[in-house]
Amino acid sequence: MKKFNLLLLALTLQTSNTFAQEQSGLIFWSDYNYFKDNTRPMSQIDNSYFKLSTKVITLPPVTPPKIPVLPPNPSSPKHDNTPDIDNPTSSGSATASPKNGYIFYNKLYYPGKNLYTDKLPLKGDLTITTNNAVGMGSILSGYTLYNKNTLTVNNNPGNTTTTGMQASGGGTVINEGNININGLYGNGINVISDGLGINNGKINLNSYYATGLEVYGKTKGINNGIISGNGYEGAQIFGEGEFTNSTTGIIDITHGNVGICVDGKGLAINDGVIKTYNTNFGMFSSYGTIINNGTITMNDTAKNPNNVASSGMGVSEGGKAINNGTINITGRSYSGMSGGKNTVLKNFGLININPPAPKDIYVDGSYAFQLSHSAVGTNGPSGVVNLNKNGILLNGKGTLHNWGKIIKPTTNTLPLIYDGGNLVMEKGGSIVTNTSTPTIKTMYLGKSYIGNNYNLISKVTLNDTLTKSAKEIKSNLYGYKLILHGNEAVFSKLSFSLLTDDPLGNYLQDIYYDSKNTSKDRLFDIILSSKNGNSFQNYLNEIFGREYFPSLIYQTRDAIEFGNNNILSHLTETPKILSKERYIFGYSFEKVNKSGYDNIAGYNQELNSLFIGKNYPLLSSLSSGWIFNYTRLNDKFKDDYGKREDNLFQGTGYLNYNKNNFNGLGALFLGYSRGDLDRNIQFDYSQYNDTLTSIKTVNFNETLNSKIKTFYVGGMGKISKLFNWNSFYLEPIGKFQSMGLFQRDINEHNGTYNLELDKLNGFLNTFYVGGEMGKDFAVKNYGIKLSLVGYLKQDLNDIDKNMKFKVQTLGNETGAINIDNKNRFSQEIGINVKVGELQTGLSIYTSYLYEFSKDNSWKIGAGISYIL
Repeated sequence: MKKFNLLLLALTLQTSNTFAQEQSGLIFWSDYNYFKDNTRPMSQIDNSYFKLSTKVITLPPVTPPKIPVLPPNPSSPKHDNTPDIDNPTSSGSATASPKNGYIFYNKLYYPGKNLYTDKLPLKGDLTITTNNAVGMGSILSGYTLYNKNTLTVNNNPGNTTTTGMQASGGGTVINEGNININGLYGNGINVISDGLGINNGKINLNSYYATGLEVYGKTKGINNGIISGNGYEGAQIFGEGEFTNSTTGIIDITHGNVGICVDGKGLAINDGVIKTYNTNFGMFSSYGTIINNGTITMNDTAKNPNNVASSGMGVSEGGKAINNGTINITGRSYSGMSGGKNTVLKNFGLININPPAPKDIYVDGSYAFQLSHSAVGTNGPSGVVNLNKNGILLNGKGTLHNWGKIIKPTTNTLPLIYDGGNLVMEKGGSIVTNTSTPTIKTMYLGKSYIGNNYNLISKVTLNDTLTKSAKEIKSNLYGYKLILHGNEAVFSKLSFSLLTDDPLGNYLQDIYYDSKNTSKDRLFDIILSSKNGNSFQNYLNEIFGREYFPSLIYQTRDAIEFGNNNILSHLTETPKILSKERYIFGYSFEKVNKSGYDNIAGYNQELNSLFIGKNYPLLSSLSSGWIFNYTRLNDKFKDDYGKREDNLFQGTGYLNYNKNNFNGLGALFLGYSRGDLDRNIQFDYSQYNDTLTSIKTVNFNETLNSKIKTFYVGGMGKISKLFNWNSFYLEPIGKFQSMGLFQRDINEHNGTYNLELDKLNGFLNTFYVGGEMGKDFAVKNYGIKLSLVGYLKQDLNDIDKNMKFKVQTLGNETGAINIDNKNRFSQEIGINVKVGELQTGLSIYTSYLYEFSKDNSWKIGAGISYIL
């Protein structure tokens, strides 16, 4: 057990190093020491961490409670150094007896289910001065401790934590008195392991890193009283915990970080009052949900640019913020609500922006919404944004959808939007202003004006305030053209064949009718949510694989070419191979970075090849032979389009001529490849609800699986002339490779938009003109060969221009993907190194090749061969 204690101490200390502000690991360590075995404090001798008394207060006998079997001690902390709050802090099972106590106070345990600090046997006020200590608490369900007195938390200014009250194991602690947090990292109430912590009294924060109430895991905290002072956080929720600031609750933080913080997937609700001064956030969440039904007021003086993102309600990393109450911004450099990509920001209440006049908008301007790039915010039908004299509606490059009311009085001469964000007015939304001059350059109208799918023309009469508020009004949907006739707006659906010159446009136009197919509705929701041409094309690329599938035939070509280059190099660089029957063995490896071009996605490729062959002499300068090679292909598409794993089997027959330093080789090959494909579809899009009164950002992420089979046949050749000058040589080279590839049909599985694709045929031809120069450093048959190579490369390909497909979940209509690709001209330069027996025998080699093209690509390879 001593070894276990030391291990747990090490784990918790490690936790504290990376999460020092909250000291969750040390809290957990203290909790373990107090609640081990659920019977009494551990005996403190030798190197004990706490010097706790082993004395248990004995009272008149009580009926022993029935104790359930409890889970074992917790193991190491979870990710992000959050304690493992799913396991209570006791170990094994405990046997009840009159001496057992489940409520502790000042290092002693007491029996009794409900104990009060103002009554015996407890002793009234308590001051804690030890680091990592817990003053009082309850450790078992059904046992409640009430603090009626003054509990003071003092500790040394180290990176350690001292806690006033703690609930675990289902126990409950209730503060109805005062808790004073004076220690640097002190906590008022700490709740773990199914505990419940309630503040009905007052928690006074007198240290910057102090926290009023902390909740870990699936536990709950409630504030019915007051948490106030110069502290770091009023309440913090880790993991999946819950916290409520009730209708009588007040959280008042000065010079701190946040009123209520959710650090995980938990939930925090404010039904009461949150007030801050010179503090970053009223409520904040990463991953979790924050809801304001009460009032949040942010006061401040001038702030620096680094605090421009401070807000009444802020979220990040997929967090969700919903305001049903009131957010008052009375200080500079704040926003009512703030967030980034994949966050949810919805206002159904009042955001009141009433700061002093900004000296500089960037430095100390105040905004209703702060939305970073691609973030989406919503002002709902009941939402009201009052900008008063000095408020600005939107900052950042995100988008705000407005179904509610925006009030901008005449006295407000500041811009409505700052730093490039977009305002999308939705049906029923309004801008209340008395100014006759436009307050915004471009305003967009959202889908709620158009209606649901399949409407070709929609008409709507706009409010005068909208037409007068903007210099220009556009449709927010790329697929609809907006025409204004006075206050009448006409939305006209554009043909998909006009939006894209791909044959895919004709397919979309053909299936654009109401078939009551939810998958098809979703498809058009996605592509018609495009804000511009780039996002429209990106949706088509993702869903229909327009860059993915054309790449497959080129990947196969690269793998074949890799094997063929190995054959050419081993046969044409060894003149002595012609002298008699010889066997050829080898292994080659190559890593390729291939950039995308035209409608071909880029990819990273790894190739491994094993080959074996035999050479037969025919004449003194002519030989023939065969080579069989196996190639393993692993491709990962760039931009995470997917991956491919393939196996290629190829047989090659050749004739090799070599005389007077002239070399000519011709070969025919036949092969088959088979492998697995994974295609990733991932993007974000804006989705309206059925009544078109709300919008959210949806992350679409699927992996579709399929098989790929290809038969191929072709030929290759090389001619060269070698010029030698004292082991320095120059070799002009011309070579070609021609192959027919017959890719079989592809059927995808396990997705919403899995495709059935028809077979694809292509004839790919590549011609090289270039040469090699280098030097041999040889001793007898051993030595080193260094060479520099360079080629001009021209593709002359003939591939089926379209690849037919059917989306299995949408119906029997057939579409086509345009895979026509321009023939490329490029240049290559590289270096080769070969070491070993240069003519026959064992040798190893490595190479690097750089390709100049529209986007740069490169190859690096190595291998070993043996000719006997």
